[in-house]
Amino acid sequence: MRNSPGDFTLIQRADAAYKPARKCLMTDENPSARRCPMSIVVRDLVKTFGETRAVNGLAFEIASPVVVGLAGPNGAGKSTTLRMLTSYLTPTAGSIAVAGFDTVSLSREVRRRIGFLPETLAAP
Repeated sequence: MRNSPGDFTLIQRADAAYKPARKCLMTDENPSARRCPMSIVVRDLVKTFGETRAVNGLAFEIASPVVVGLAGPNGAGKSTTLRMLTSYLTPTAGSIAVAGFDTVSLSREVRRRIGFLPETLAAP
């Protein structure tokens, strides 16, 4: 299996007045995270297209309010990751929760809470 050409970097800037509420991140001990404000939890995310692995084992947690950017070379998996975060693509493996909602099983709830405008729109 081929890997993508490079890794990308998650850039995060937190609001200085914000104090992270650890209770809001969805964990096995906190199934009530669905009532939490916007947060993103990514665990062991993998996406393959045929023999090409576009995203390989990505994991991070973001609690709001922060500004986050993805930086990296072409083909590093940035757009693929964003499409999975917004439930436009299904991960091959791993899990993603946005505001406590799983992007696969509760994609409608995820889409109600986010906005996503890709550079180009692909035909369905």
